[in-house]
Amino acid sequence: MKGILKDKSDNVLQGIVKRDKWVCVEKRLKFSIIVFLISLVVCSKYLHINLFSIQTSEADYYTYYTDVEPPENSSFKVWCERNFLDGHSIYNAYRQIAFKIKYREEPPHNDFWQTPLETMHRHAGDCEDAVLFFNNILPHHTNNGRIVWGVIEDLVKNVEFAHVWFELKDRKGEPYFVDPFTNDWNGITHLALLKDKKIKMEIVGIPNKLIGDLLDNNLEIEAIKRSIIIRKQFFDPDVIRMIDDIFAKLQRVSLRYVEQKRMLRRP
Repeated sequence: MKGILKDKSDNVLQGIVKRDKWVCVEKRLKFSIIVFLISLVVCSKYLHINLFSIQTSEADYYTYYTDVEPPENSSFKVWCERNFLDGHSIYNAYRQIAFKIKYREEPPHNDFWQTPLETMHRHAGDCEDAVLFFNNILPHHTNNGRIVWGVIEDLVKNVEFAHVWFELKDRKGEPYFVDPFTNDWNGITHLALLKDKKIKMEIVGIPNKLIGDLLDNNLEIEAIKRSIIIRKQFFDPDVIRMIDDIFAKLQRVSLRYVEQKRMLRRP
């Protein structure tokens, strides 16, 4: 009898040991799965950016990080192609900022400029972020636009505010104002036809191709800033301070952007 009881107890103990081993394996497996999923979520963000950064010539690369394509408008596309050099690229770039990037106001006294990769990933930004993103989507050879820093008067609210906008030139050299946050097809308007706003003051305008070069190589920023001040004959200390601030922020954006692209290109 004692032998039978001993055998049974041994069997029970063996069963408990086996069960404990399986419980331990199961816990480790669950932990590994959780770690893997967290790593996948974190890495997927950089994977999306990596895919985005490779495709820099067309706006169609947006499909790499979202399954939802912005809407199409054939008549607006034809209008862009008829009126602008690189009209097809301008049409695609406008689709991205108008329907994919939402306006996000920054806290007071916190004027942080995002890189194009940061704006793409966050799907949001303010005026500087949107125009830098728009410029980044355009092909590098596009040279019929510029980014302008200045003061706008809101004719509806009767207020003035600092603003950054993208100005396009059509085939005749006529200027157009690009509004990135319309969520509609009415965001590229001839300056003379603006109804709800008026440009009160232009501080500085930089050709879009030069902006692209500056973002890729910040070494020339200081020299370009000085040449603009001399060429425009700016003598007002307040204006010079504003230009210094613009180029200082451009340099910080450029440093982060160059480093982000360098990290993404690592094997």
